[in-house]
Amino acid sequence: MWRLLNNLIPTAANLKRHGIPIDGICARCGDRWDTEHNILHCPKSHKVWRESSFWKEIQQSQGMVFVDVVSMVFKIWNREGYDLWCIMVWQIWVNICKEGHKEVADKFGQGTDCDVSEETCATLLDVFIEAQPTFRGEALLGVELGKNKWFPPRPGIFRVDVDAMFDEEKGCFGVGIIVRDHEGRVCNAVSKKTKASSSVMMAEIMAIVHGILACIELELGQVELFTNSLLAARAMATPEEDKTYLPDDVCDILGVARKNFLLRVSHMYRSANRAAHSLAQFARTLDSPCCWTESLPRWLGPFVIDDMV
Repeated sequence: MWRLLNNLIPTAANLKRHGIPIDGICARCGDRWDTEHNILHCPKSHKVWRESSFWKEIQQSQGMVFVDVVSMVFKIWNREGYDLWCIMVWQIWVNICKEGHKEVADKFGQGTDCDVSEETCATLLDVFIEAQPTFRGEALLGVELGKNKWFPPRPGIFRVDVDAMFDEEKGCFGVGIIVRDHEGRVCNAVSKKTKASSSVMMAEIMAIVHGILACIELELGQVELFTNSLLAARAMATPEEDKTYLPDDVCDILGVARKNFLLRVSHMYRSANRAAHSLAQFARTLDSPCCWTESLPRWLGPFVIDDMV
C-alpha cells in the first residue's frame, strides 16, 4: 500500500514518465493506464468492485487521486472494513501484473486468474490475522485468537458454534448452528439459508445473530458463542456506539442477548468448527430450514467427532 500511496507501482503511465518506451495505454480496455484507472476504474476492476461492499465508494472516487480515495475509505469504514478494502486493492494489482506478464506466470504455474472476490479477500485477511499473534495486539477489542481444538464450556453453560457460507451463484448464504453442553452432547443443530448480506463479514455477523435467535427460541441459560471469523468476533466486541453500520434490529437483538444470557462472542479456528461449517454448507442446498434435536443426520456425526478429537 505504501508503494500505491506514493504512486510507485510500475503502471504504464509511470514507466513512460521515466523514459521507458511504452504507449501508456491500458492493455485491458485501451484507456490511460495509471494507478487510479488500474485499481479503481478499469472495466475489469469495476466488475470486482461492483460485487463488493465498496461499490458506492468506488463510484464516488471518480476524478479523485488514489491517496484521497484511501483517506475516504478510512473515514467511512471501521478498521476491519478498511483492511479488507486494502487487500482487495492489492489482489486487483496482483491480477493486473499476472495479466501483463502472462508468460512468466504460466512458467511458474501461477496462471493469470487471481480470485479477488470479497469472500476470498476476507478469508485471506482472517488467515493473516490468525497467523500474526501480535497483529495490532492480541487484546485488541478484548478478542484473542481462538484455539485450534474444540473445548467444552463450563457446567451450566452452553456452547454455540456458528458459521456462514456464501453462495455467489444463488445470491444467498447458508448458516450453520450447533449447540452443545459441557459434556459435548449436541442439544440442537440448525441449517438455514437466508438472503445475501452486504458483505462477507456481515454474513458472518448475521450467522451470530441467527445463533442468538436459536438460543432465545430454545430458552437456554448462559451461552458462549463461537465463530471462526476473527473479523466478526472483533466487530461484536466493539463499543455499542461504534456499531452504527449494523441495522437497528440487529443491535437490539445483541443488546438483549448480552443483558440476559450471552456471556461473550469468541473466535476459534476453522479446524475446531467443522460441524457448524458443514451445516452452513448443507444449508445452501435447502429450500426451508432444518433443525435437529433428538437425533442428528448421519453425515453430521463425523464432523461433530472431528471437532472434539
